[in-house]
Amino acid sequence: MKTRSILLLCTIFLLTPLMFIPSIHAVNREITVSGIAEQDAITSSGTPDIPIGSMQDNLEAGYNIVGNYLESYLYFNFTNKPTNYSKVELSLHFWGKDFPGPELNLTICLIEESWDEQTITWNNAPSKGQVLGYYIYNNDAPGVYKLDISSVVDGIANLSVCVYMEMDNFVENSAPFYSSEDYLMQEQAPQIIWTYIEDATFTVIKPDSLSEWSDSDTFSITWLSQGQIEHVRIELFEGSTPITNISSYQPNDGIYNWTIPSYLNLSGTNYLIKISDYYDPAVYGFSEPFSINIETINLQILIPGYPMFLLFGFIIFSGLSISFTLKRKRKIEILS
Repeated sequence: MKTRSILLLCTIFLLTPLMFIPSIHAVNREITVSGIAEQDAITSSGTPDIPIGSMQDNLEAGYNIVGNYLESYLYFNFTNKPTNYSKVELSLHFWGKDFPGPELNLTICLIEESWDEQTITWNNAPSKGQVLGYYIYNNDAPGVYKLDISSVVDGIANLSVCVYMEMDNFVENSAPFYSSEDYLMQEQAPQIIWTYIEDATFTVIKPDSLSEWSDSDTFSITWLSQGQIEHVRIELFEGSTPITNISSYQPNDGIYNWTIPSYLNLSGTNYLIKISDYYDPAVYGFSEPFSINIETINLQILIPGYPMFLLFGFIIFSGLSISFTLKRKRKIEILS
């Protein structure tokens, strides 16, 4: 019993450091991807037969200051439509109302007929279909307005919409918004935003438990990633203690060549490389423990006649085992 207890304590002692080595930490998170309108155009009651879609940098909807009704059309192709989306939004960035005034209520409806931004006019515009929702514009400040259209995108590969003011909501005002040609930043563009769930994680390939690295040499840190991860942070740990920041901002291309600085004075067998998502540190992965600046001891060189030394040790160990067995057997016979 005493021998078993000693063996158990030794096992716990040897394995305890491994229990506290950080592991891969995968995260289930929401990600968005967007698609900007491929076509957009504005029509005006003031020029009912003239296509002005290609002549306008901005889009607009409502009743403008010179007494014309304005309607805008947008076409989206779902080339980047994820299969596991949870929410879909139409996003438009308005500049502000043309002039201070009452609340502006704009309608967004589905367009099921085809049209072209070079030829569409007020008179040949396609028929308006199902109403998808409304933009309630009650202030004069610019901003992004989003409309949930999740219920209408299932099973289709593209979408056309019209933004206009219904007669029941008529006010003498209009609101311009960015087109696909004149936006400055991504968030200003007329776009469809897809929200979906992804599993994000890292798997560090090299170094591994057989890696033995040393000062002033260059080694390749390699990894695999899952999820939408653009840039990573690379760090060196000793056990659970951070040692140095290898790279704060590195493209997620799966490889980084690192020359170990001698000034770090590294020496040990429990080093780990940590790769984490630069924008989401909760997503990370650790390598297996590996060695730095540890020389492999060649016992055959240090101990002359090493093979004979092993054989002699084996004979002594075997003799002691046989002797112990015989004594135990003799003791049992006496007791019997």
